[in-house]
Amino acid sequence: MPDWEKLVAEKLAAMKLAPEERREVVAEVAAHLEECHRELLEAGSPDAEGFALAQVDDWHRLGRRIVKAKEGPMSFTRQVLVPGMLALFVSQAAQMIIRHTPPPMSSPTLSFSWMVGAATVAQFVLWMLAVVLAGALGAWLSRRMGGRPGQRLTAALFPSLSMVALMLFVIAVTLMIRPSELMKASAWGFYQYLMTWVLAPGLMATVGALPFLWGAARRTTIPTPPVDAVSA
Repeated sequence: MPDWEKLVAEKLAAMKLAPEERREVVAEVAAHLEECHRELLEAGSPDAEGFALAQVDDWHRLGRRIVKAKEGPMSFTRQVLVPGMLALFVSQAAQMIIRHTPPPMSSPTLSFSWMVGAATVAQFVLWMLAVVLAGALGAWLSRRMGGRPGQRLTAALFPSLSMVALMLFVIAVTLMIRPSELMKASAWGFYQYLMTWVLAPGLMATVGALPFLWGAARRTTIPTPPVDAVSA
């Protein structure tokens, strides 16, 4: 009698799932094939194992379909959106607190044009440190929810990505309502905005996320949708 779980685990070795999810999928597919193998033996099939395995014509495609089935809208919300929103909240809350708190020492003022305003160097540095924490928190929570490395990094970068979305929204609205105002905006102003709100926070969030981009996901509760693609 073949060791179906070992055989299926080898066939689906390239499937990118959390260890717990992988074990559940392997066990479910192996149970299906074992049942088919038993029925073929009872029917007197000359090659029961071969006919059972022939139900899956492409193991790589099966693995991709299973991973895709696991990554529905709820998975995206749990693994990216919720951790990302938490990172955004921490980043923005820290910024508001720092901007309204007198700096601990006299510090030069940085003046940023186009939607940025002004802040002292000390305030900006403190905010960057808070962004490191926000990025680490987003990536950690995404990993806890079963997110893959790319999803963890996306959650960590959510504050920067939201600023890109805000910039594009403002540009689109300005083009529709007052295009002349957009033409007056300088390229230096756009550059300052990108550096201050997108690139610098993105870099610091990535630094915070680095310790959590590797290692297996640590989700404790895992949904188990039926694997109905075996006989596809």
